[in-house]
Amino acid sequence: MLPLRIIFFASTFAGLIWGFGFAIEALASSEPSAYTYIPLAAASTVALGAFLLRRWPEFLAFSGISTSSVVFGVLRWTLIAYLVSAFFMYALTLAILQPWGASDGDRGELFLFSWLIAIWLPLWFSPALGTVLGWWRVKSKFGKA
Repeated sequence: MLPLRIIFFASTFAGLIWGFGFAIEALASSEPSAYTYIPLAAASTVALGAFLLRRWPEFLAFSGISTSSVVFGVLRWTLIAYLVSAFFMYALTLAILQPWGASDGDRGELFLFSWLIAIWLPLWFSPALGTVLGWWRVKSKFGKA
């Protein structure tokens, strides 16, 4: 199903743009140019696509399954993926930044930053994760790809 593949790869690309942007900014200690991390995200997405579609040609493909079952499964798992990812990102951000010992005045900013990361990053990755999980669940339920 081509729309599922488009959603998956667009979400992966957008998430990698943000992920590489944050990582390069942290390593370089300055705001990098978009020309630095967009090509990395594009190359990573293309490499992932080539691997997945070569290894599993039926990846995100359906036949003989109603569109409504697929859409409902993907939407449900995207929401679940977002909620779990948001919780995980909040805990991860706190665990990484807490040891740097934010002073009492900076603790509010630390928690605010953690919440912003927890809300923002999963918005980009959860459609890809939800699409794969929804596809896998519907495929296993109906027993066909």
